[in-house]
Amino acid sequence: LVDQLGFVYTNDSAYSAQALAAELQSLPTSGGGGSILCVLLGDPATRMTARRVAQMRAKLVAYDSLVRAQLSDAVPRCVGWHLMHRLQATLMPELQRRVVDGRTASQLDDLLQEHEHISRFKAGVVRELAIIEEAAATLRALDIPRPPAE
Repeated sequence: LVDQLGFVYTNDSAYSAQALAAELQSLPTSGGGGSILCVLLGDPATRMTARRVAQMRAKLVAYDSLVRAQLSDAVPRCVGWHLMHRLQATLMPELQRRVVDGRTASQLDDLLQEHEHISRFKAGVVRELAIIEEAAATLRALDIPRPPAE
């Protein structure tokens, strides 16, 4: 991946070593002055290094903001998950006890009964299954030869 500033995202150590060697070769090797003088005089190699530092700083700030956003999203989900699973062990038996306590067998049967539209849907599916099985049995009785497998 190459960003808009020309920085290449890679984990290739050979490429990184080549880029560093090229940058080090572009630095001045002789003649009178330290890095402060080079910066003051506006040496292109030093400006290039400063640009790379600025690019890396911008990338680190962007990465930091991305990680912070992901963590701020993940923490409430994690807390909620742990709270739900811890409370589920105690709340579910309590709910079941409250539903069952003080009810007669006929009241429990009414609670556990399916809705009418679900019962009608299941009956329709059973009828369709019977029709399909009957059609399959009829086709098997006709003894139609199958085409050869390729």
